[in-house]
Amino acid sequence: MTNSPSGSINALGFGGITSDALDTTNHRLFVSDTNRTPNNRILVYQLDSNNNISSAMPINVLGVNNFTSAGSGAATSSTFSFSNLEYDNVNSRLFVSDSNHNRALAFDVDPLRIQNGEDALFVLGQTSFNDGSGGTTQKIFSAP
Repeated sequence: MTNSPSGSINALGFGGITSDALDTTNHRLFVSDTNRTPNNRILVYQLDSNNNISSAMPINVLGVNNFTSAGSGAATSSTFSFSNLEYDNVNSRLFVSDSNHNRALAFDVDPLRIQNGEDALFVLGQTSFNDGSGGTTQKIFSAP
C-alpha cells in the first residue's frame, strides 16, 4: 500500500479517501481511507474552534488498532471495507456504510470514550457483525 514515501502505511498517508464527516460540536474531522488502496480505516483529526485542521497527525483510528496497519476488510464488529460516513452530533455516533459487506455500523465516538480499533455499537442491514451477504429483505441491505 503506497501512501507514504517509503511505501508503508503511516498516520499521515492515505490510500484513497472515500468520504468524510464533520463533528462541529467537538471539532473533529472523520476521514474514510478505504478507496483505491484499501487501508480500511477511518482517521480522526482534531480541529480548532473554527473547524480548521489543527494538526496533520490524527488523534484516533477506527478499523485498525494502530496508525501503521491496514484493516483486513473482513466483516467483524470493528472492521469494514469501502465506507461512507455520516456523523450524529446529538449522540456522538459515527455511522459507517460498509457497502462491501452490505451493512452499516454505528460507532460511539464520544471524545471521552473513543478508542483506536473499537467495536461498533450495533450493525444495521445484517443479522450479525460477521455476516456480509447481500439481499433485499426487511433485515438485509444490498450495498448501502
